[in-house]
Amino acid sequence: MNEIIEKVTSITQGFNIGYMHTVENYSENNFDTFYQYFNAPDIETRKHSFFLFLYLLGNLHVGHTGVFKSRKQFKKDQGNPNTFYDFERYIFRTLYKS
Repeated sequence: MNEIIEKVTSITQGFNIGYMHTVENYSENNFDTFYQYFNAPDIETRKHSFFLFLYLLGNLHVGHTGVFKSRKQFKKDQGNPNTFYDFERYIFRTLYKS
C-alpha cells in the first residue's frame, strides 16, 4: 500500500464508528499536502486523498477539529507547518484541475 493511502487510513480509521464526528490521528507523522494527489495517476491514491478532504470538511462542519486554516490564520498563529491543512489550496485544487 502506498504511503498516502496508509496516512489517510490512519487519519480516518474511526470513520466507520462515528462518521465525521470521530477525530482520529492528525499527528505530524500523518501530515501531507493531500491536495497534490487529487489528480494522481493511481486511482486509489486519488480516491483516498479526496476522501480525506471530505473527511476534514465533515470534521470542520461538526466542529471537532481545527486542522483546516486559512493562510492568514496560520501566519497569525505561527503554528507548526506540519499540522496545518491549507483550506484555500484544498478548495482551489478541488475546483481547478492542475
